[in-house]
Amino acid sequence: MSENTSYFQRVEPNIKDNKNLREPQEDGYAVVAQYYNDGGVKREIGMVLPVGCGKSGLISLLPFSVKSKRTLVVAPNLAIREELKNNLHPGHDKYFYKKCNVLKDSECPEMVPIEGARINQSLLDVSDIVVTNIGQLQGEENKWLNSLPEDYFDLILFDEAHHNPAESWVRVREKFPSANIVNFSATPRRADGQMMSGEIIYNYPIYKAIEKGYVKKIRAWVLNPATLEYVNTETGERCELTLNEIRDKAAVDAKFRRSIGQSDKTLISIVDASIQALKQIRKQTGDDKHKIIAAAQNYNHCHDIVRAYQERGLRVDFVHSKKEGMSIENERVKQKLENNELDVIVQVNMLGEGFDHPYLSVAAVFKIFASLSPFVQFVGRIMRVIQGSVDNTGIVVFHAGSNIAPVWSDFQDFSGVDQDYFKKLLPDPEEIIFGGENEIIEREPNQKKVIAKIFEIESQGEITLKEDDLLRRKKQERDFLESLHDKGVIDKAQVTKYDQWQADLKWLDSKAKTAAGQILAENKLPAPGRQLDKRKIHDNFVYVVSEIHSAVNNHVGRPSGSRGEYTIEEVALARRDFDDIVNEVGNKIIKEYGKK
Repeated sequence: MSENTSYFQRVEPNIKDNKNLREPQEDGYAVVAQYYNDGGVKREIGMVLPVGCGKSGLISLLPFSVKSKRTLVVAPNLAIREELKNNLHPGHDKYFYKKCNVLKDSECPEMVPIEGARINQSLLDVSDIVVTNIGQLQGEENKWLNSLPEDYFDLILFDEAHHNPAESWVRVREKFPSANIVNFSATPRRADGQMMSGEIIYNYPIYKAIEKGYVKKIRAWVLNPATLEYVNTETGERCELTLNEIRDKAAVDAKFRRSIGQSDKTLISIVDASIQALKQIRKQTGDDKHKIIAAAQNYNHCHDIVRAYQERGLRVDFVHSKKEGMSIENERVKQKLENNELDVIVQVNMLGEGFDHPYLSVAAVFKIFASLSPFVQFVGRIMRVIQGSVDNTGIVVFHAGSNIAPVWSDFQDFSGVDQDYFKKLLPDPEEIIFGGENEIIEREPNQKKVIAKIFEIESQGEITLKEDDLLRRKKQERDFLESLHDKGVIDKAQVTKYDQWQADLKWLDSKAKTAAGQILAENKLPAPGRQLDKRKIHDNFVYVVSEIHSAVNNHVGRPSGSRGEYTIEEVALARRDFDDIVNEVGNKIIKEYGKK
């Protein structure tokens, strides 16, 4: 950067009528430029763009709009930081300025990433734009927040800025008080209800993104059981409801909705419907790389979903945001997805921001979302367009008993047409965590309470699918209220005894690893440590997994190494009593090592 002028001050970009740019990129640039050129008085503003609309490119353009001296770009995590860095690196094939013909000569702005210890201020001093993730700017003794002058940056761009009410983001804003701030998000309200900072001056509607072909067209498949039979476990009363009665009861009875969500019958019906949706998309496109992404509530729920897909012969794995010591394992699973070695990926609070795999085309909703933003983030995983595909369509599958009628308060954060769009997709928000077979754990901000389950779903009648295309053109008007039509009876997948046996064995193995991580966490023992194995051969994680497997073998009367010889009955016994077996192993560790 020269002494007197920065790159963004002396170079004129090719933006207006640039056919390589997307509409929200050109328009968003113009809106910000006009806002500040007209003397916009607010330091902090916001921009809302759906996934797939070129947000990273717009971030690359905005330093030109205000003729920034030096710009700071802040991402929420490593994945998004890498995406933004690649977008701004002239040696990368994703280099935005070259790919979209934004710069007319070979001179490039100097981009410097903050991505670890191997960086110093002399490098930052020659930069035009600095890219980092919020983790690099955290901590009371953070070297950058403590050493850089307050006027070092005159523009800060926060990506996924619905995070920025958090304290770490606030500190960055306060450190550079004279810098203008532009916040970007597809979902401006956080899961805890707080809004993204700054007045929203630009909001690109999802319906436009669909019309322009920036994102997939989304359809909703609602599972409609003809009847549903349940038992009120408090009174012993047996009831059978018709579809309309199911919807009516779901609209007013949260406990009924929870019981629907916890029911094995619901889980299986969503699994079968999502497989049917996947087969339909694969047949229409002639491409077998399309996949299902499923949202589970927690570990236990996740294992049950994985097992159900495995029983039906699909290749499936899962990732979890808090998988104890398993970040490497999560990356391995993601790589399997990228290599097209999976048909289904099940996630628990993962695969959100910064994770983009265009062949995720079916979203199976097993989880009840507490607010709009995480639901939109989840659905966003299936909205990425596949370049060159003959049919860019995504399908969201959920149960009618989820209750999709209420309008969430979060709708006020979206444009009116997008409110109509999401009304047609969303189940009712009830934040639940699946407990044991006879309980539901409901969390509140500072506590959790156990509520006795009062409905036991016993059976569902024939299930039909209703499909809503959610978007069509009628002359020049956009109509989001296309009539529902019957898709027909759900194709119930055939489950062979062999597939079920194999799925059960995989379930035992996966559950043992999860339980081992939980036991170590409860006893404050590190997974890679060697406190438990007296021979000091195995680390704690491997040791506990081995103890669980040994306990399972003892429980069914089988020797070590005989898992492949388990009978169907023995596998069923191990599954039935698995939680009790794990408790015994955990108690043994507590007794022997006195950890709490």
